[in-house]
Amino acid sequence: MRGMLCKSVSEPLIELSIFFKVLGAKCLSIEELEQIEAQIPKTPCKLEKVFPPAFFDVMVHLSIHLPNEARIAGPVQYGWMYPIERYLHFLKCFIGNMAHPEGSIVEGYLAVECETGEEQKPMNYYGELTEVLELQFVGERRVILFQCTWFDVYDQKKGVKMDEYGFVDMNPSKTLKYEMGQA
Repeated sequence: MRGMLCKSVSEPLIELSIFFKVLGAKCLSIEELEQIEAQIPKTPCKLEKVFPPAFFDVMVHLSIHLPNEARIAGPVQYGWMYPIERYLHFLKCFIGNMAHPEGSIVEGYLAVECETGEEQKPMNYYGELTEVLELQFVGERRVILFQCTWFDVYDQKKGVKMDEYGFVDMNPSKTLKYEMGQA
């Protein structure tokens, strides 16, 4: 950003990004919070010199209070609503009947849960990559194919074993036959 923008534009943007980087860290230190708390009042002033007044609203000026909030309540990401809003958007996709949205959400969510339920036991496949093919089609479309030699994971006694440390140990002489189902 420094190479593309002049110093008066890039400097406050970099300061703002460093502010949110420190503030959004998993582990906060009091010294860093005090440092960004002393620096942040200057940053909006620099931004006001560069950007038009329509850019600024109350939220830009509320950033001044975030370090104090982080000092009191801990890491700020645990108090933000972004994950909850994202999940509500996910649930909103299930609304089919606007007269009874809660019923539509329940039915849609249950349908997804039934499709991806726990009754399916996922199986890990282990293989050795032997060849990579790239098929190119008209309109810059392409498909990449991987040819692998798959190891036998169906027979847990012969093909794959777990050692006492949890590492997977495979027998490379036991491979799947071509007619068996593969991932």
